[in-house]
Amino acid sequence: MKNSGRIDQRRKTTTAEYAANWIRSAILGGTYSTGQRLIEAEITDRLDVGRGPVREALRRLTTEGLVEIVPYRGAIVTRPTRSDVLGLIEAREAIESLGATLAAQRIDDAGNRSRAETALSALLDASCSAPDAEYMEENFTFHQFVSELSGNPHIGRLLSQLQLPPMQRSFFDLFSDSQREDSRHEHKNILMAILEGDPAKAENAMRRHIRHTATLLDQVPDAAFRPND
Repeated sequence: MKNSGRIDQRRKTTTAEYAANWIRSAILGGTYSTGQRLIEAEITDRLDVGRGPVREALRRLTTEGLVEIVPYRGAIVTRPTRSDVLGLIEAREAIESLGATLAAQRIDDAGNRSRAETALSALLDASCSAPDAEYMEENFTFHQFVSELSGNPHIGRLLSQLQLPPMQRSFFDLFSDSQREDSRHEHKNILMAILEGDPAKAENAMRRHIRHTATLLDQVPDAAFRPND
């Protein structure tokens, strides 16, 4: 039966929710880039749904910060201002440095040391030429892992709220193989400080890593950002 997989999936949710889930996944997965138009007709054809549910899905995604409605252009993947992104990086530095501090303090809690040692071994074996999507997932997993080691569930939740996946794609597109290797080296230093049980060293290593990410902001093209209001 034509589109039977799509019909089965839509039975589990409303059509608008189905469309919103698909568009969200496409944005987070890099199918759509920052500032790209989300053309209703193309999405309705792709998903075999009506325009009404697609419009409702786009409206919902505006409340999540993934989509914005621009006069005369329609829906596009959200473009933050440079100052928006800088503010997010500053907030992440504060939260993630706290997470690294707590992770070092709690390294001997049940299972933490063996998990951190396994993660360190995986970092040492990682390939610097991994595809962009794979490297993005690796980076996300590392930062979430440190938040888990912290033992504070609010840290991971706050980090999830401070994500800008389309902009992250723009950042990672700038990474050369050597820059990826530098980033992995910084991850390794963070884990080693955590394994040493040295909170101050772990905090400083995480701060240096986040600030290094901030230096890439100037390299992202202006077209990726919304002009400052």
